[in-house]
Amino acid sequence: MKKMIAILTALLLALTVGCTAAVAEDDSVPPSTPEMKAYESFWLSPDGAARVWIGRQDEGFQIDAVLMTGNDTFTSWNYLSNFDKTTNSLQDAAGVKGNYKIVDGKDELIEGTSEDDVKATFTIDENGLLLWKEAKEGGLDVSLQRIGNFAGQYVYERALLTFVWNVHENDYSILLSWGQSAFQTWEYQLKGAYDPKTETVTFKGLKELLTYKDNGEIDTTAKVEESAVEGSCWFNDNGGLVWKCSDNDGEEIVFENELLALWEMEF
Repeated sequence: MKKMIAILTALLLALTVGCTAAVAEDDSVPPSTPEMKAYESFWLSPDGAARVWIGRQDEGFQIDAVLMTGNDTFTSWNYLSNFDKTTNSLQDAAGVKGNYKIVDGKDELIEGTSEDDVKATFTIDENGLLLWKEAKEGGLDVSLQRIGNFAGQYVYERALLTFVWNVHENDYSILLSWGQSAFQTWEYQLKGAYDPKTETVTFKGLKELLTYKDNGEIDTTAKVEESAVEGSCWFNDNGGLVWKCSDNDGEEIVFENELLALWEMEF
């Protein structure tokens, strides 16, 4: 059964898609080398169960990770790590771990499951996959793919833009609702492919103009305008999402992040 799961845990507030912007605006953080920059992203296991966000923290890195263990249970890790220039990896990442249960939309720590001083290593292999390995014997050993920092919601004037990563289709579903008046809205239904080399999403799909009645229902008698669109998007140096679409004469529009990341999962 497919679910839209909002990551609500306090430990994952750092997973808000504004993390990139926060780092970019912090002058106290030394600039990342290309080898370090490669780690700064959302990462996802092929089955979608393991999710990792890595971002800069002072001179090192902050790593927030989740492993979904059921429909309403998960294990979380919060690490801090320095970058090892010799191996181009995050060695001896240290942090805390706990098992949680989602109750009435809130995350509750399961008593007796919290662990301190847990350790792990994170390495990017020759195929661009992130290898997450717990230090303890028999611990977690997972490969994850880079999916960028797009999952979430963004706003620009009367437009709301939503990105959701599709685990099984390995791409983004993109919905753009752009209000034209109190009664008309352009609705975009798009699919986006992420390129980790350029950190860009290219998209294509359809847009249609919907007309609404006074009661908020769609007016099915109104003429529906529909057309194909395509384009690309990326983040600028300030963390804004730059949107360039074929229906806007190539003009670049900058969206700002609005809400927590959303994930489409199937259990």
